[in-house]
Amino acid sequence: MSDAEVATALTRGPRGLRTLLEFALRSERAVQPHPRKIGRLDKRVYDAAMRREDSVPHAYVRRLPFLRSTLAPLPPEPSLEEIAALIEALPLLDPLEDVLRSCVADAVTTARYWQGMAGEDVLASTPPVSRSLERVGEHLSRSPLVHSWFSGIATDHQQRITWDEEEPTTMHDGLGYEANALRDLLEQRQEWRADARTGGTSTWWTTPHFRIEGTAGVFADGVPIHLWLVEDDFGYDRAHAQPLEGTRGRRFVEIRSEQDWTDLCREHPVVPMQDPGGNWHACTGADGPWVMPDWASVARTADGVHLSLGAYLDLAGRPLEVRGIEAPPTLRSGRDAPRTALSIVAGWHPDTTYWLHEAPRPAGQPEAWHRIDVDGAPGELSWTRDRGARG
Repeated sequence: MSDAEVATALTRGPRGLRTLLEFALRSERAVQPHPRKIGRLDKRVYDAAMRREDSVPHAYVRRLPFLRSTLAPLPPEPSLEEIAALIEALPLLDPLEDVLRSCVADAVTTARYWQGMAGEDVLASTPPVSRSLERVGEHLSRSPLVHSWFSGIATDHQQRITWDEEEPTTMHDGLGYEANALRDLLEQRQEWRADARTGGTSTWWTTPHFRIEGTAGVFADGVPIHLWLVEDDFGYDRAHAQPLEGTRGRRFVEIRSEQDWTDLCREHPVVPMQDPGGNWHACTGADGPWVMPDWASVARTADGVHLSLGAYLDLAGRPLEVRGIEAPPTLRSGRDAPRTALSIVAGWHPDTTYWLHEAPRPAGQPEAWHRIDVDGAPGELSWTRDRGARG
């Protein structure tokens, strides 16, 4: 990909824009005389996001006026043009691994598809602010590290992460992984088809079945990606990372662009469904009809499906047109014109490969990691290896 293509991919979707906004905020914090000092951009972004946040109690006060006296008033509305000007004038940090990782982590852990977007996401998507973030995208697009985000699966560096607080998987129990995976994927297909018949769904993810195993690669400094980049994070603080054998010779579906995802939906579709006023409408404003990949069908020709980190930032949470598939007649009235189906990447973790067939075998002992507070950076968390802890 060219620098221009990378910059465009970073400024199209809500997760990419949030990453760029976080990079701008960290650039401002880097020049503050004290780590606890709040800069002008930081303060105005916070105030503007609060007014656009649909999950704070103020959202309910609009419907329950008698609660108004129990909440502090919202901060004054900052000017979007002022926020954009502050971003334009910022001296930007060098795009180093630790800074980039923290920015992407903030964008990933705040993703949600079951309600409206977070206030910062809404702010970043407003025309004045998104235009100013194009400068940040162009800055990052010149970094080889950022270019690597759009690569295919790291065939020799896959890691399996197990969270210490989580119950062990049962995917290998009974008939074994292959049979259990096929059963779960067929069950998922039937549930989605039932949703299509009833014209609605409570589903908010478009990954293969939640029991299907996922692995990911490592950052340039060897830190496992999946420790940092987890959607719908449960806040686990301890984990083990285990390297796996190489994946050469395995069959993959690579998702590195919008075309890759929509081709997959077109070639292996589950019947389009409506989601009237539901999850995906709340986070995108689009009404569908929605189509998603039939993972049981994909499993006939692929061992796994990999979503690159860069494609995640470009696609996640953005309604994507799947040309050639329209809403079936049962989902529209006789007066409605045919509508092109939409799809959405939701619930994915960046750089994850979901294994529709059994994952490679372990190639080493599990290594213990834990999460820590970062000295001198209030509210920042990081992952570090346990000293001498293995197995």
